[in-house]
Amino acid sequence: GLSSGTLVINMKGSTETISAADFGSDLGSNKRVYVVGQGDETDRPTWTWSAAASTLLLDQASLVLDNLNLNLEPGTGTITVAAPLSLTAVGCGLRRCKIRGGTDASNLVTVGITISAADCFLEQITYYAATAAEATTHLRLTAADRLRVRDLYMYAATSAVGVGVVQFLTSRADGRSRLFA
Repeated sequence: GLSSGTLVINMKGSTETISAADFGSDLGSNKRVYVVGQGDETDRPTWTWSAAASTLLLDQASLVLDNLNLNLEPGTGTITVAAPLSLTAVGCGLRRCKIRGGTDASNLVTVGITISAADCFLEQITYYAATAAEATTHLRLTAADRLRVRDLYMYAATSAVGVGVVQFLTSRADGRSRLFA
């Protein structure tokens, strides 16, 4: 099995289409999977979400996506992807990724990235969306205890004034943010 860890290398310029709900479900219960893309900027592998219900769930411990271009919506047609990317297991993270959360008013996300597990991380991430591609929120944090964020650049707009581009949902009983608990 893959229990001791697996390295997956995506070739420079390759593409992947995330076309269904729980697209990576064939990983099963495998942990410690590290996906790294070769190349730089536009040469990096590009993963594109293509349907309203398409999702990629990082739902096993220590799944990491590194050096990828992630288009959380297709960029053409008229598709709002509800919740494209979720980190729901301990130690999952994104590193050195360029992430598109919306091309225009017809191609956008409702909630771009959801993190609802402890010890996750976002490192060297550029997240952008066109002003017309307003989302409810682009980054939702729920019980994201000890989240590590380093070099996160977000250029995006929200349609929900009371929510914001980054939404913190869960607080501890004493009222402190769970983010730094």
